[in-house]
Amino acid sequence: MRHVVIAFALALEAAVIYFPVHGFDFVNYDDDVYMGARRIDEGLTARNVEWAFSTFHHSNWHPLTWLSWLTEIEVFGVRPGPMHLGNALLHAANGVLLYMALLSLTRKAVPSALAAALFAAHPMHVESVAWISERKDVLSVFFGLLAIIAYARYAEHTRPLTYIATIAAFALSLLAKPMLVTLPLVLLLLDFWPTERYTTYRWSRLALEKAPLFAMSAASCVVTWMAQSAGGAIKTVETFPLWLRLSTASVGYLNYVAKTFAPVNLAAFYPHPSDGLNFTAAVLAAGVVAIVSLNAWVYRERSGYVFTGWFWFVGALAPVIGIVQVGEQAIADRYSYWPHIGLFVALTFGIYAIAIENRSSVAQNCTYTVCAACIVTLGVLASIQTRVWKDSETLWRHVLAVTENNYVAHANLGHALLATDPDEAEREFEAALAIRPDHFESLIDIANIWLERGETEQAIAAYLEAAERFPGAYLAYANFGGALEKAGRRGEAIEAYKNALNRAPADIETRVRLADALLADGNFEHAVVQFEYAIQLDPSNARPRIGAARSLAALGKTSEARAQLERALRDEPDNAEASKLLQEVLVPGK
Repeated sequence: MRHVVIAFALALEAAVIYFPVHGFDFVNYDDDVYMGARRIDEGLTARNVEWAFSTFHHSNWHPLTWLSWLTEIEVFGVRPGPMHLGNALLHAANGVLLYMALLSLTRKAVPSALAAALFAAHPMHVESVAWISERKDVLSVFFGLLAIIAYARYAEHTRPLTYIATIAAFALSLLAKPMLVTLPLVLLLLDFWPTERYTTYRWSRLALEKAPLFAMSAASCVVTWMAQSAGGAIKTVETFPLWLRLSTASVGYLNYVAKTFAPVNLAAFYPHPSDGLNFTAAVLAAGVVAIVSLNAWVYRERSGYVFTGWFWFVGALAPVIGIVQVGEQAIADRYSYWPHIGLFVALTFGIYAIAIENRSSVAQNCTYTVCAACIVTLGVLASIQTRVWKDSETLWRHVLAVTENNYVAHANLGHALLATDPDEAEREFEAALAIRPDHFESLIDIANIWLERGETEQAIAAYLEAAERFPGAYLAYANFGGALEKAGRRGEAIEAYKNALNRAPADIETRVRLADALLADGNFEHAVVQFEYAIQLDPSNARPRIGAARSLAALGKTSEARAQLERALRDEPDNAEASKLLQEVLVPGK
């Protein structure tokens, strides 16, 4: 009964902190990219299930996360409230599962409950819960904790069924997000403490036992590398040299520890220090990490929970600490969601050991009272931090208030303000450019504002400047083409679109815009070629098929045009444009 009460209290703790998220909106930080994926509004269709397992959308491969969103969309539509609550429910479940996992491994309810309470209440986890795009985190850890629970049973009885359950849960975790590729190493740490399986089996046997799990981790790393490389998310050594990566990693570890104990000024994006990183601070940070690691090793027999917890934390952060630089952030709160468990284990079981050694009931009660006060304080801070994620404008104004030189926050705040205050949005884009002059997206966004105002020639000049300053930026040429076309300079627009496609041949949107311009210019044969190229890139996209049908019809190839429209309607049965064209243009009198 006691365990049921503790589990209920943990779930209630998470519910109190995160209940307000049901009224939050999507934010313009990945949410718009994920929820803007084509056909996602169709929900859980067979075609979307196949797509979820094959897409590298937004430089990621996480089919199970897509399936969870598609399931919610099937029931509720593309609405932020249910998705936010889905994240919150998973987080609450994770708090309970963490308690069950630690209890299964240690048979100690008090420190297990303290660790789970810290996990449920810590403000650094708000990003993983209150941000819809980070469904990946809460879902992958959900299955990772199930894998640990299954492994705890296996460690106790070594039954094949529990081993298979461990593998299955781990596979589902990787399908949600590859963050838990370090789980096989965590299980080896658990073989040392608390299960002490190393006293029964050789380490070689224990490592060989994890071979299927290591193989799965390796496969996940390869797929992740492919996905992120395809999207250009992985930074080169020219952009981020090795010395900078190592320095960032050493300082990053201490930053994560510092924010664990003092979770203030939390932000959705922490700018990378780049050349501004203090080398001396990096060396000192590396020294601190090395000293703590050495002591955890030396005293591993006396304090196994510190050894396991610390190296859980260090190992779990390793894939995202900056050695392989993905994106441009220095650290990220969401990256602490899984590694934090190790720190919480070391901390709570250490406190518990001290409390047990001190036989004074007064001292023990004082210790637990302080722990409870800390958890309540963290919960209050988490509740405050949760409200930061209410909407895009609130989020980025907060980030600008707690960070410096944050061009990402200025640019995203600008996007959030476009619909309501384009003048202020323009100032935010200018602020982003002042911090990072090579942020060509902000230059293009300013030109977009001018174009929307009707200042077409000024916008054309700005797009041309962006194209000349950043010759590799296809978006500058694509928008340049759009502005030229709006000004009635279609021939120049066609050349601009071609320049864009020379830099990004797989960009379907620009390919279709080029084809539309060719169609409007009466160049039907070349328009067909471009529409067919777009169809090859995405065979289930109805838009280029409709354009191809118009071009083919203009060439008198009615049967081919009809075939394109019929295929478009198979993919998108409710497409009114395709239906109208099929009935009224190609087969009049039908």
